Amino acid sequence: IGQLDTMNRLESLGAILLGRAAQFMATLLFGLIGLWYWYQVDTSGVAVWCFWGTVISLAGLVASFLLARGHFVSLCSNLWPAAAKFVKVLQYYSWQETAEIFAWSMLRYATFSLQFFMLLYWLDVPLPAHTLWAGVTWVFLAKSVIPAFNFLSDLGVREFSALYFFGLFGVSPAPIITASLSIWLLNILIPTLIGSLFIIQMKIIKN
Repeated sequence: IGQLDTMNRLESLGAILLGRAAQFMATLLFGLIGLWYWYQVDTSGVAVWCFWGTVISLAGLVASFLLARGHFVSLCSNLWPAAAKFVKVLQYYSWQETAEIFAWSMLRYATFSLQFFMLLYWLDVPLPAHTLWAGVTWVFLAKSVIPAFNFLSDLGVREFSALYFFGLFGVSPAPIITASLSIWLLNILIPTLIGSLFIIQMKIIKN
């Protein structure tokens, strides 16, 4: 999108919206695993409402974006005409293209979650593999639904949610914090620093 001119960049917001929605739905889908484990450990009313609320929300989101993209564009055109040109691209995606977007979102999710899982495993977190995987899905779900205003606060959400889930199983905080910080370094801090160097280099060349 950085190579587009200003107008095309704005009109591509609908495509970005579809990609973000696909990523969020992948997170919700796998996050049900973590929610189910939480539901089994914590049987309070909050756990019950969160679990079934997420299930219903996931079903509604999938139906909305797969079956009603055209209606979504029409609704935007009627309620907010200025935004219609930004989301109209949604109706031009075929079923096959939409499925490919979701497939890539699943692959992206699998890559990040496998990194987290392997770090927990290598740090000898004393839990079965399926519980470790459930904890990973929980952390990514919490990070997606709890508001974060910058990449530093996003880091705090990840730590808090990881400590909360694995604390239910009596795991020491040290390996959990180490694994979470490592994920942040690998996927956020290091790529951000590398990208910043390229941006600075481009500005120098332009000047």
